[in-house]
Amino acid sequence: MKERFVCVFGRNRDNYDVPVALFEARLLDRLVTDFYYDGSGRWPTRLIPEKLKNRWHPKLPKSATTNTYLSFFLQLAFSALKLPLPLIYPTSDRILGMAATFRAYVSRSHVYSYAGYTIPTWVPRSSAINILFQYHPHPAYMHSILKSDFAAHPEVAWSFENEEDSSADTSSERYSDWKRADFVVCASTTTKQSLLFAGCDEARISVIPYGFDRVEPRATHAREASTECRFLFVGQGIQRKGLHHLIKAWNSANLSDAHLTLVCYRIDPGIEQLIDPTQRVTLLRRQSSDELARLYRESDVFVMPSLIEGFGLVYLEALQSGCFIIGTGNTGLSDLDLPADCCDIVEAGDISAIRAALMRVRTRHASGHLDRTKISQSAGRRSGADFRRDIAEHARSALASSWTRLEAGRRRASA
Repeated sequence: MKERFVCVFGRNRDNYDVPVALFEARLLDRLVTDFYYDGSGRWPTRLIPEKLKNRWHPKLPKSATTNTYLSFFLQLAFSALKLPLPLIYPTSDRILGMAATFRAYVSRSHVYSYAGYTIPTWVPRSSAINILFQYHPHPAYMHSILKSDFAAHPEVAWSFENEEDSSADTSSERYSDWKRADFVVCASTTTKQSLLFAGCDEARISVIPYGFDRVEPRATHAREASTECRFLFVGQGIQRKGLHHLIKAWNSANLSDAHLTLVCYRIDPGIEQLIDPTQRVTLLRRQSSDELARLYRESDVFVMPSLIEGFGLVYLEALQSGCFIIGTGNTGLSDLDLPADCCDIVEAGDISAIRAALMRVRTRHASGHLDRTKISQSAGRRSGADFRRDIAEHARSALASSWTRLEAGRRRASA
């Protein structure tokens, strides 16, 4: 058995940081994915959509990856026919899982899979290690939270009835990957809590928060002073993001010297009806990358009171631009250990607490106590390199643990 891993997931999950971490540590056999673009000219550039050209990482060579074209072309066909991609994901993801299983068998490697891509249950277990990266909270836990919230806020019926987070079949094999994993990695304590709720043994779970590399240091340059405190929300306008709580808290706060901008490429109709234009709220649809960057730079506060979030990388993007953060404890904010003058963490679903946080930060802004430079610097307290280092160290630890168990079994067998 080689001391390397076959890593598997579709699309460009987490900007390929997990396979890059394994590759840098000489622990990667191959990344099995649907499509990885290397810009080598193998594919005519004009035939590759721009969004697919982002399917690569400068530190991960094409030779360390394997494209599974059956999975890719199934997704491509659904997209061309304008069919909902979530309908094909269970099949395309399972194809990737089977391809990774075959690669691991041929190369005698271990498996490092993202949730949804693990070894099929009909494949006999071997002596290989299976590490699972649970990037999204378990749906059973999410459903329990969203169901309770829906009972209190019926206007989110569209979200509750249509979103996979609240309508998924939680007994599906697709959501039982953790049962076949030897070790489970989560990016937040919230995701760990969801697995404990589902029945996973805590001893198998490790929390490794994401890191963030500051790439736009100019984002904190001085700008025109304003007495108006500018709040910003960026995300899907659905129940899970807590947008209905934010709008209700905003409407009741009556902040005459503040403005809230909502950027939602889609929004629950029931939540949209809560918006009161007399309360200084602007709703924007999908924005370009440059326009989003401008909105972050021109805002003072980023607020996203999610009911549950696997992590919330958007918080780090907002921090990088110098925005004070208002978020909830059901996200990855608590795992980042940010200073109190950079963020305010409130209880998820508590409208009164959200309103109080809005008023507190408005007061801080009015008194000139929002230090954008310090807030921006806090985004880099944990870098992408830190995340990759911890992923590699955990993988090495898993290998060492496996060898210890194997040797103990051999000694028992020979006794």
